[in-house]
Amino acid sequence: MRVGFVLAGIFTGSSIALCPSVASLFPDDGKDTLIIFPGGKLNSQSSLEQMKNSIYDLVNEDNVDGAIVWSSSLSGSVDSTAVLGRFGGILSKPLVTIDGKSESFPKIPNICFNAYEGSRFLVQHCITVHNAKRILYLRGPLNHGSSIKRYQAYLDTLKENNIPIDSNLISEPTEWTQGGEGLRNMLETRNLRPGRDFDMIVCASDLMMYKSEQVLRSYGYVVGENVFICGFNDSIDSRLLNVPATTVRLPYAGIGRTALSTLYSLAAGKRCYDKELATTPIIRRSCGCEAFEFSSEISSALDLAAHMVKDFG
Repeated sequence: MRVGFVLAGIFTGSSIALCPSVASLFPDDGKDTLIIFPGGKLNSQSSLEQMKNSIYDLVNEDNVDGAIVWSSSLSGSVDSTAVLGRFGGILSKPLVTIDGKSESFPKIPNICFNAYEGSRFLVQHCITVHNAKRILYLRGPLNHGSSIKRYQAYLDTLKENNIPIDSNLISEPTEWTQGGEGLRNMLETRNLRPGRDFDMIVCASDLMMYKSEQVLRSYGYVVGENVFICGFNDSIDSRLLNVPATTVRLPYAGIGRTALSTLYSLAAGKRCYDKELATTPIIRRSCGCEAFEFSSEISSALDLAAHMVKDFG
């Protein structure tokens, strides 16, 4: 079986972990073939991304017998419905989407992760363990399902803790690569400063966290000392901070394995359903904690936050 894996790229963010996890499921026995189509974000304003989009013309019935479409990696300028619509030429083939459920394509199984609960845990951890009441939030792209869930978790957790939502501490929707610019804009145009105006930064991704740390450093702030920050994904970008980064780990191996097994089941004529995998909080030093890794999967953000209070006193 010729399996297409459609994603925006293979060298940044979560793709660095997810792409190898999918590739490792294809033994070198000639039985099945993995064909990777890294065609950039769909309909992006970037001319480079637009040029890469032509790769998606190759995702057709002549070249693949089924495909896994990492929809959320292609979205941002467009939503998951537009992404799946772009590959209408292979809708007759087995097709699975990663993190891109669309009501317009209800029969396409969606494999996703619990972004909402992961983000909710981080915000609750900041409130319960670090007594943070003024949490600056760097939003991800607008047309991105997981980004929307992460932002909603931030809003809901503040409400649950009776903390007023301050729009001045919330960035405009921002591309994953533009986190630094997003924070710089808040520091300069809104005249915000760590300690005085906010006591914690929560970013929608690790790449945004890394770019933000670079901006903070240019202002003379040191993460883990006089400014504190959290990310999301536990991608390689989180390893680029000067201190170990607090983040949420995605189940990369599980996502790849589940997506492929679902695709094979569809090819065998079986009925398949959406599946959601749990995420894991990784508490390190960037939020102000000593390095600590919570080994269990998230079930209840409030219960885990209470557990963290016991650990850190």
